[in-house]
Amino acid sequence: MFYENLEKILKQKNLTLNKLAKGTGLAQSPTSRWKNGTIPNGETIIKICKYLEVSSDYLLDLCLLYTSDAA
Repeated sequence: MFYENLEKILKQKNLTLNKLAKGTGLAQSPTSRWKNGTIPNGETIIKICKYLEVSSDYLLDLCLLYTSDAA
């Protein structure tokens, strides 16, 4: 889900993986692994989220896992 969400955000912001890598100071090689299901480490997630101005919960598709019904 990470890569699918990342692609969606990049498309909405008219960005590419190459622009993301350059804007965050990341190497290009890890971005190709993300397509295969690899999830970046926490530090990289933070860089991506700050650059794209999104939450890590949204990027990692965790925001739907929380329910307020558990009381």
